[in-house]
Amino acid sequence: MRPAFHPETTISGYCQGVEYSGSIEHVFEWIDQNGSAPKIEPRFDRIEIIETVSVVHLEVRQWKITHKLFHWHEGG
Repeated sequence: MRPAFHPETTISGYCQGVEYSGSIEHVFEWIDQNGSAPKIEPRFDRIEIIETVSVVHLEVRQWKITHKLFHWHEGG
């Protein structure tokens, strides 16, 4: 994964109630300690290019339903 990133890449995000902002090295260290996640299905959500800057939004959908809400309407 490292070759895809510029050496001075920064990352910002929110995970398990904690906001993070800093070097991409944090991600590489976490992967080295915890291993890869081969069962996720990431996708490029969108890519924005503004002059000489690009922003890539990578999305990983990995969720479970934790609550269902319904309302039963009586027929009239």
